[in-house]
Amino acid sequence: MNAPDRLLQLIVPASQATLLSDFLLAQAATPFFTAIEAAGFGQPHEQLDPDEQVAGAQRKVKFEIALAATDVEHLLARLHTTLPSLTIAWRVLPVLDHGTVGRGPAR
Repeated sequence: MNAPDRLLQLIVPASQATLLSDFLLAQAATPFFTAIEAAGFGQPHEQLDPDEQVAGAQRKVKFEIALAATDVEHLLARLHTTLPSLTIAWRVLPVLDHGTVGRGPAR
């Protein structure tokens, strides 16, 4: 696996988060990823369930995965093929540096 130089963010409705995390864990070389609960604003009112309508936001989960640029392309292609029914918003950001502070492994 190449050094991670990109941060892939995948944002899904909370109801689809388990499907996405299962997919990521099933990959041959599963990289470390995080999942963060978030609130999504700006969706049309009719796309929100009653609780979300009261809150004014949709429950989302944002996954973050550090990957090499070529691995990002392959993962997005596998997602498109394997889980075409999921509603996944994605973005790719550059990783300028990374490491661990404290008791983690040295960089």
